[in-house]
Amino acid sequence: MTRPLTAEEQNRLGGKETWGHSRRSLRPHVAPHPDQRLLVRNSFSFNADGRAHRRYLDHAGRQHRESFERRFPIPTGSPFDYTWGGSMCLSRNHMSHFGSLAPKAHGALCCNGLGTTWAPVTDTLLAN
Repeated sequence: MTRPLTAEEQNRLGGKETWGHSRRSLRPHVAPHPDQRLLVRNSFSFNADGRAHRRYLDHAGRQHRESFERRFPIPTGSPFDYTWGGSMCLSRNHMSHFGSLAPKAHGALCCNGLGTTWAPVTDTLLAN
């Protein structure tokens, strides 16, 4: 996620408040955040042990910056305020699970890369 972009930088990118690219999981995604930052997501790796390893996190951070600098006409060196990564649960049929796991045990599992969309909804439903 970049620092908040200036009005001039926003104009150089087209000056629109809302726009974006694919929001489907595992596909590149670039979109503006309400505070005028750009969110870039374009990397993933398979880790058989299910853990996020430093070398993959560092590589993803470099990928984010390099792809941003290639794509947008903002001077290179525009700082990214944040970069992060972690484990993501995927299912073979691209479906999540919500419901009973066992007697008196319920779960909301596997957001397939759409956690910021699905998790709050399913967690609220689960709590209710």
